[in-house]
Amino acid sequence: MLRLAGCFVFWQLTAAEIHCTEHVDPAFERLITKAQAFHNRSKHHFDRMSPRKGNPRWEDQPNSFRTYTGAPLLHLPIKNSGWATVRNSLASLPAQTLFQKESAKAAKSQSMSVTRSTLGSFLSLAMGLTAWKQAGTGNQWTLRANPSSGALHPTEAYLLMPSSLAKSDMVAGLYHYHPFEHALERRADWESTSAFGGFFVALSSVVVRETFKYGERAFRYVNHDVGHAMACIALSAALHGWQAHWVRNVDASDLEKLLRHDVTEWEDLEEEEADLLLWIHTSLPPTEHSGTGIATNNILEKSDTDILSALMPSGRQRLHGEPLQLAHQSVRYAEVYKVRNATKHRPASSSSAGMDARLANAHVCKARTSVWEGHGTGDYEFDNAAIAAVLANTQLPLQSTATAIIAQRRSVQEMDPSGRTSLSVFRHIMAAAMPQSSHPFLNADLAPDSAIHLLMFVHRVDDVEPGIYILVRNRRDLPDLRSAMQSELLWEPVKIESSQDDLKSPLYLLKRGDYQQVAERVSCDQQIAGASAFSLGMLARWHDWRYPARYKELFWESGMVGQLLYLAAETHGMRGTGIGCFYDDEVHRLVGLQHDRFSSIYHFTMGKSLWLENDRVLTRAPYEHLLKGRAQADARPDYPAGGGMRGQSL
Repeated sequence: MLRLAGCFVFWQLTAAEIHCTEHVDPAFERLITKAQAFHNRSKHHFDRMSPRKGNPRWEDQPNSFRTYTGAPLLHLPIKNSGWATVRNSLASLPAQTLFQKESAKAAKSQSMSVTRSTLGSFLSLAMGLTAWKQAGTGNQWTLRANPSSGALHPTEAYLLMPSSLAKSDMVAGLYHYHPFEHALERRADWESTSAFGGFFVALSSVVVRETFKYGERAFRYVNHDVGHAMACIALSAALHGWQAHWVRNVDASDLEKLLRHDVTEWEDLEEEEADLLLWIHTSLPPTEHSGTGIATNNILEKSDTDILSALMPSGRQRLHGEPLQLAHQSVRYAEVYKVRNATKHRPASSSSAGMDARLANAHVCKARTSVWEGHGTGDYEFDNAAIAAVLANTQLPLQSTATAIIAQRRSVQEMDPSGRTSLSVFRHIMAAAMPQSSHPFLNADLAPDSAIHLLMFVHRVDDVEPGIYILVRNRRDLPDLRSAMQSELLWEPVKIESSQDDLKSPLYLLKRGDYQQVAERVSCDQQIAGASAFSLGMLARWHDWRYPARYKELFWESGMVGQLLYLAAETHGMRGTGIGCFYDDEVHRLVGLQHDRFSSIYHFTMGKSLWLENDRVLTRAPYEHLLKGRAQADARPDYPAGGGMRGQSL
C-alpha cells in the first residue's frame, strides 16, 4: 500500500489568524452577495433538489445549433489537400502533447500559418463534431470535441479575424462558428490596422439550453461548459503551434458590444451571454511584423481601453443575419437571469497582466498566515521537478495520438466495478492535474491563480490505500484548507514521485477506508461515482472574491480541469465523466469543511467503462452529412426549433 515514507508528521496551526483589508467596491459586494445567495439556493439536498419547474418535454428542447439566417457562409475544408496536409502533420503528435509542457513547446516550434484549412482544423478539434451516433432508424445525434452537460451545448464560439490575416477568399470580420456545417457565418465586417499577431475567439452562452433540463442549477453547468470549451480551444491552439491567452481585462458588457449582441434581435429567452475573449497568438515575434497598433507580445499588458479601441469598429457596421428561433417555448427562471446579470462585472484594470498579479495576491489578505510545527512558515513550494519527472517518464500507450484521444473522448455511462488502475497511471493523472506554466490547458493566462483543489475518493488503485485524499493545486491554500476542515483529518503527505520530498507533495491522505457507497450517495446515488477507480469533488476557494464575475470564473477553471481529466482517462484506456448532480453540503460534511471558505462546485469520476462503444448504437463519421451537400454551396438545411436537432437526417 502507498503510505507516507518515514514517520507521520502532524502539523499544528500555532500562529494567530491575521486579517488585512482590501477595498472592495460596495456595489460589487452587493452583487457578490447575490451570487453567493444564488449558489446556496441552487444546492441539492437529501430532502430537496435545486428548483426546477416540472419535467422537460422532448419537443421543447432548444436546438443545439445556433444559426444566423441570411449571414454569408464561409465553408471550412473537410476533405481536400489542405485539410489532409494539416491533419497528417497533427497525426505525428503523441498523446504526451496533451499533458507535458515540453511536448507542447515542441509543437509550438512548428507553428502553422493561418489558412482556411488550419482554421478549420483548429475549430473542429476545439468545438467541432467528432462523430454521428444512431440508435435504430430515427434517433440520431452528434458528438462534439467540447463536452456539455446533458449534451445540450450552450456554448457558442465567435471569431474576430483581423485584416492582417484575411485571405482572398476570407474577408476580415466577425464570424460565428457553426459546428454542424463546419462553416463560419459572417456577422459583421471588421477593419483594423493593428498587427495583433493572431486572431480572437470569444465564447458566449445560450443559458436557456441548460435551464430546459436542469432548472436553476443550470447556470452552474453553463459555466462548467465554458471552462471545458476554454481548455479545448487552448489545446487545439497548442497542437497547431499557437497559444491561447485569456484577455481578462475586457468586461462582459463591452464584449457584448464587440460581438454585436447588444444590437441583435433575439427571440424571447434565447439571448446569448457574452463570457470571455481569447487571443490566439499565431505569429512570429512582433519585431518581424509591420503595422501599427498593439504589439504582438504586449497585448496582455494593454489596458481594456486600448484593446477595445483597437477591436471596436469605427462607425456603424452592417450586421449580417438574424438568429433563428431555437425552441417553440421556453420556461423563464427569474433567479438565473438575476445571477447572470449580477455576475457580468469585473474590476477595471490597467492590463490583463495586472489583473493576473492582483488575483495572485488577492486571497492573501484573508488567508490564515501560519507556522507549521517542525516546518517553519507556511510559504513553501511544491516539488515541481518531481511532478515534471512523472509527466516525462510515464509511458503512455504508443498507439495514442493527441488528435485520436480528442476524437474518441466520451462520457462514461456505466462503470465496471471490477476495473482497477495502476499506481503509475494514478500518479500521472495527479501530476497532469497540477497547474504548470505553458501547459496547453492550464497556462498562466488561463489559470493565473488556481483556486480549484481535488477532494478524491480513491476506490480501486493498485498499491494505494482506499480512502479520502486531497490534491492541493495551489500551495498558498494549504493552510486555509487545513483550518477550514475538521481537525481529526490525517493530512499524511503522499508522494507523487518516488524521490519526492514528503513535505513538498501536493497530495494528502485525509481518511482511510472504503468510501464507495459514500461517494455514490453524495453524487446523487450515481453508480459511476462508487464503481470507478476514483471519483472526486472540486473544491473552489470561496472566501476572497473581489468582483462578482469571479463566481463564473471558478466554474470555468473547474471545467478546464475536468477536460484534462477526460483526456487523461481516454489516454490511459479508461473513461470518465463530469458529474453536476451532487449533494453539496453532504460533501462538505465528510471532511467538516466550512462551506463559506471552500465549496464543492463540480464532480468527476474515472475508471473502467462496462463498454467503450455500445454495440447497439451505430457510429458514423462526423462530417459525412456535408460531403454530399457541399456541391450546392448556397444550400442550407432547415433548422427546426425544438427537438435539439436529434432525429434530423441532414
